[in-house]
Amino acid sequence: MSHIKKIPRLGMWLVAAVTISLASPSAASAALVHEAKPTSEVAAVTTSAVPSPASLTVAAPFQKVQPSGVLVASATTKQAKASSCASVTLYQGNRGKCVKELQKLLLKKGANLASYGADGVFGKTTYKAVRKYQDRRGLKVDGIAGRQTWGELRRGNSTIKTPSKSSCYSKTIRRSSSGTCAKEAQKLLLKNGEWLGAYGADGVFGSVSARATEHYQDRYGLADDGIIGPKTWKKLRSGKVKTKHLNSKCFSGGSWACVDISDQITYVFKNGKLVKQMPSRTGGSFKHKGKWYQKKTPTGTFSVNRRVIDEVSNIYEDAKMPHSQYFTYRGHAFHGSASFTSDGNYINAKGKRQGSGGCVNLMLRDAKWLWSNFGKGDGVVVQK
Repeated sequence: MSHIKKIPRLGMWLVAAVTISLASPSAASAALVHEAKPTSEVAAVTTSAVPSPASLTVAAPFQKVQPSGVLVASATTKQAKASSCASVTLYQGNRGKCVKELQKLLLKKGANLASYGADGVFGKTTYKAVRKYQDRRGLKVDGIAGRQTWGELRRGNSTIKTPSKSSCYSKTIRRSSSGTCAKEAQKLLLKNGEWLGAYGADGVFGSVSARATEHYQDRYGLADDGIIGPKTWKKLRSGKVKTKHLNSKCFSGGSWACVDISDQITYVFKNGKLVKQMPSRTGGSFKHKGKWYQKKTPTGTFSVNRRVIDEVSNIYEDAKMPHSQYFTYRGHAFHGSASFTSDGNYINAKGKRQGSGGCVNLMLRDAKWLWSNFGKGDGVVVQK
């Protein structure tokens, strides 16, 4: 007599394996397994006596059956979940099992996740680890774990590919470029006195880096397109600085800080040798707390006469002027400026910029450096 046991459909694929214990051990049972249809149930048919409930066995979900009736085991549930994460794009701020899986793979590749480890939280530490891994594997450096990053992480290849500096110099770096070579270009721009705001050499060649490149190219008579190609690479790497236009006193003995208003660069010399170039912001039109002012930086030869490490302005509503070194008796000084460090006011050498209140504004780190390497009695030249 035939008996039919109906089992509800669990998914697109379902296997029902029914085993019948017979009264006689030698008796055999035959089970037919059919592919589940989207709108049907599966019937397992046997030709035997009525089975006991305990003898009914149903195969686990996520298994697949070939039409011939042969059971083919696929990945386990745990493996299926892990592999499904590779199709999930993860961003900073995400949480969950897939983030944890990503972190485990990063740790296997030698990433440093500090004390957090694989905690399932895609925070700043994981973001930095993803960017670093992408950079080393030659992927787009964006801190997002997408298809390519997942694929590279799961490939099982632990070899780190870090582009050499020499290989960078044959590449063209333009806006939206990222990675080791973009970072190398930024380091050279900084070394040559260009302004990269609060970003610094972060490996992401955005609008600020492109603008700094245009400024550098304009200074040295190159096509100011903001793209670092063979000619710009060569000039950046040469280390040669245009100083012939500077006042001859800059090359004499002692310490001199020479401010070039046209290029908005301050050159620091020690005994005739150039030791540092720093982006600067001299007098011009500027806005302070809703009011516009127009002040100029005086030109000529001066010397530092007073230093105040935590200075505040008595003119512009107690504005902070850290590491101030005055070179006139009318309130003109070198000093750090938080706005100059972070905002986009410094644009290029073509005059489209917000000026200072007559002082020589420096980035905070440069003002601190000058404080430590320059002092009272040292010479100052300001020229157009």
